[in-house]
Amino acid sequence: MSARLPDRGNSRALIVGVSRFADSAIPDLPAVANNVAALRNALTAPAGVLMPENCRALVNPALPHEVGAAVAELADAPADTVILYYAGHGLLNQQGALHLAVSDTRRNFETYTAVPMEWLRSALAVSPARNRILILDCCFSGRAAEAMSTESSAVAAAIEVYGTYTMTSSPANSTSIAVPGAQFTVFTQELIAVLRDGIPGAGGLLTLRDIYLEMVRRLTTRGMPRPQRLGTGLAELIALGHNFAGAAPPVVPPLLEPPSPGPPGRAPAPPEPSEVRASSVPKRPSAPDIENLARTQTGRQIASLKANKTLDHQQFGRLLASVTVLRPFDEVVEIAFALIDAGERDNARWLLGAVSQSSLRWEEVARRLIELRERGPRGYWVVWVESIRHCVGRKDIARRFKAAGADVESRLVKTNGAVT
Repeated sequence: MSARLPDRGNSRALIVGVSRFADSAIPDLPAVANNVAALRNALTAPAGVLMPENCRALVNPALPHEVGAAVAELADAPADTVILYYAGHGLLNQQGALHLAVSDTRRNFETYTAVPMEWLRSALAVSPARNRILILDCCFSGRAAEAMSTESSAVAAAIEVYGTYTMTSSPANSTSIAVPGAQFTVFTQELIAVLRDGIPGAGGLLTLRDIYLEMVRRLTTRGMPRPQRLGTGLAELIALGHNFAGAAPPVVPPLLEPPSPGPPGRAPAPPEPSEVRASSVPKRPSAPDIENLARTQTGRQIASLKANKTLDHQQFGRLLASVTVLRPFDEVVEIAFALIDAGERDNARWLLGAVSQSSLRWEEVARRLIELRERGPRGYWVVWVESIRHCVGRKDIARRFKAAGADVESRLVKTNGAVT
């Protein structure tokens, strides 16, 4: 199956945003109201993937059942594609289950006053829609991806069979970002920008896979939480719009015929400089080629792509973002070390920071840092610690290691809360 747009006349969306909260313990999120309006506009524009009447906005619902009824109505529609978006506060109850806050949610009473993630999961599992897309922009939203992938869950099994794509704004046990005074939350700001402006060098359609990789690149470059995804089957080939940036212009001249041999007995005339064969000019990879490079190239080969200018700056950024998604943790680390050896410290710092941000990997990060401190080249250690400080912040590093169950306190020296 190739990339495709949803059936515009037979697809539905529910965009939920909660910006005001009655409980003073839950801070308001003024930017969320702007999220809802802008995302709806992007999806229902003349070139968008939805008809305006098929995209419902639900702003500041007061009670959980308002959201539950709207989700059930969306999921029950016999649609080609359904899109469910929520922006607000994600709260954990005492059992650690994710709940989505509504305006009248009370802190410490999440079980009874907020929307359980289970409601969304159950509704999507029984939906007759061909494709389901869930986008969560809230704290602890990575718990949604975990919930969707629980092996023992019959719901997860149903989703795996029929195809659901989940994108969340942050890893489990991490915090999404809403900058005070900003027009949008950080995650949704970048999502809207991608839908509006497109991705240079990508294909003609903005698939969920392309959107996710671009979101990873943009957000981690800014030092923001790394988004998470759970895609099943062919759902990631569904597109949320046309790529208005268009495909990259060709950089190779067309293949020319060889010069004519000329009169008998005379050597052929040498070709003019413009007649260089296309086969002799290295061709820059297209977006699918970049993903293949991310899967297959060694660290040295990746470093050479930058040194030889085979990829431009933006293509190389997409390559690194793809590496963090497609390669195992230890392989990503080794690629970063190869970049350090090649003098690409800034790119290595970015790569190590991106791979360190997932809270599920802090134990692995601690293990490798201990190995480097005791036996590895100090240059690797320094760049990695710099990347963690940039992405996480000096005062938060020890807490992250402790939360991951990583016993590094006695083996790594800490100064002012930072591992050094």
